[in-house]
Amino acid sequence: MADKRRTNGTAIQRGGGHFWLSSVVSLLSAALLIAQSGCRAEARSSQGPAAESQPDNEVEMSTLASAQEPAPDAPVISLEKTVHDFGEIGPGTSHTAKFKFTNTGKTPLIITRVSACCGTATKGVRNGQRFAPGRSGELEVEYRASTMPGDMKNSLYIYSNDPVQGIVPLTIQAKIMRRIETDPTNLKLFSKRENAGAKDITVTSLDGRPFAITSFRSTGDALTANFDPAVEATKFVLKPQVNMERLERYPRGQIRVTLTHPECPETAVLYDLVPEYTVTPPQIIIFDLVPGQTSRREVWILGNYEDDFEIESVTSQKGILKLAEIKKVKGAARNWVISPTEERTVTRHQLQIDITPPAEGNPVVLRDVLEVRIEGGETIPIQFQGYFAGN
Repeated sequence: MADKRRTNGTAIQRGGGHFWLSSVVSLLSAALLIAQSGCRAEARSSQGPAAESQPDNEVEMSTLASAQEPAPDAPVISLEKTVHDFGEIGPGTSHTAKFKFTNTGKTPLIITRVSACCGTATKGVRNGQRFAPGRSGELEVEYRASTMPGDMKNSLYIYSNDPVQGIVPLTIQAKIMRRIETDPTNLKLFSKRENAGAKDITVTSLDGRPFAITSFRSTGDALTANFDPAVEATKFVLKPQVNMERLERYPRGQIRVTLTHPECPETAVLYDLVPEYTVTPPQIIIFDLVPGQTSRREVWILGNYEDDFEIESVTSQKGILKLAEIKKVKGAARNWVISPTEERTVTRHQLQIDITPPAEGNPVVLRDVLEVRIEGGETIPIQFQGYFAGN
């Protein structure tokens, strides 16, 4: 008479004095897969948190184990939920998700560890913490949203001595939405214009919630603005006031505006003092110099303020560089320093520069400075570095 047994949820039939070979092979394959997955998981955990954030094989092992029937005297971790959706949240805001679990088994449940990915922190459960049968615990996950809008989905993992669900994957997700719009986000300033040509800064609530402005700070206090922290509105227009002396000391920086909006505590505007002239390329570099042999390079001097200008002189500190030709060009063109999309009236000077290294006593690196003097204005230094062929 045939005899039936059940081991780990897999039926094995014995009859006629032998086991069915196919059932035995299936059991051995499953056991080998569990052992291999466990080894891979242990090796990965030794690599630190970055490796723990993506335990693909561990999830596979947990899924395989969940198909088994738990032993009658084993701990069982039961969670109310494994996914927490924050919904729509603002950039840079902080949020907390809670995952409650209960030991529904017959022996103590031990949480061996919790792994979390970047941007999240966990508390409420300690490594090695024990929970008696029937007792519950709560894992708190603190998440700070990135400053970039978009969809977010992060995974975490609870490790325990539950023989079936030794690794439980948890998920937090959200849609990060902009709550405040700031225009402009980059402020171009000009030393020859009144108040440096600073444009108004408009801060607008995109979700219709009113807010107040509590502070306006800039790098080196180069820019300030008046506001009333007691006033709430859905839109503010700030008029920056420029301290030219400080702006010369801090020509590039950031304005930070703090707000009372519940999902956007701060917004920022970059500022940049546009130089009066731009040199392209900013320095001359040659890698194949030959002693005594002249090389020619082209340099452009661009006026950024739409003012006509003349070049008074071009000289070399060491005599290695020499002006061969100069040509003035004036007309409509794109000024990439000010705006890459709109054409403006600009003045440019095209310089053809001859570089002649000495025939003897050549160092490994040859250096010189080309000084371009603007008529009635500043002197622009252009650095030169040359490397000899074969070095």
